[in-house]
Amino acid sequence: MDKEFLAFLAKKVGPDALKSLQSNHYEQLQYIVQKFCKNVKLKFTGNKNDYVPYKMHLDCPAIKEYITEPYKEELTKGEWIITFTYDDVKLMFDPIIDRIIKLIREQLYSIDPCFAMVLVGGFSQSQYLQTCIGEEFRPMIKHISVPDQPLVARCTSKSRIRISNTSKLRKPNKLFS
Repeated sequence: MDKEFLAFLAKKVGPDALKSLQSNHYEQLQYIVQKFCKNVKLKFTGNKNDYVPYKMHLDCPAIKEYITEPYKEELTKGEWIITFTYDDVKLMFDPIIDRIIKLIREQLYSIDPCFAMVLVGGFSQSQYLQTCIGEEFRPMIKHISVPDQPLVARCTSKSRIRISNTSKLRKPNKLFS
């Protein structure tokens, strides 16, 4: 997801400016990515009626020295604010979610039966991802859960965990009850 965001950002500031920022001021780039994650990535639900366009102020001093025309003129006119519309964000999310659903489906075909699914990693905190996974797999899997610390929990596609007592899974929200 972060790669999709960076591709979007490159269209706004120019690919050379983004590469220079990444090479010379990586910590400032990470600050921008974290702002996006906090204000957009984790809050996006996929519901157009709930979405309020997010306006990110490019308050990163280093990037301004790398931006050239025509990007600089556009950003200056907009007072160094980049607006994320619903469609912008959905275009970032959907290819990633489609790939995740495809990977899960492939794993489900290789095991039978599957009684529980645990979503792990930072992206599992996304409300939109949780909704899409729930809609897609709820008919097949009774228990879908996200651990308290999904960033800490990690697994690979080669790992399989059989849970014999699914009643011990935490039920973090209404979607995954």
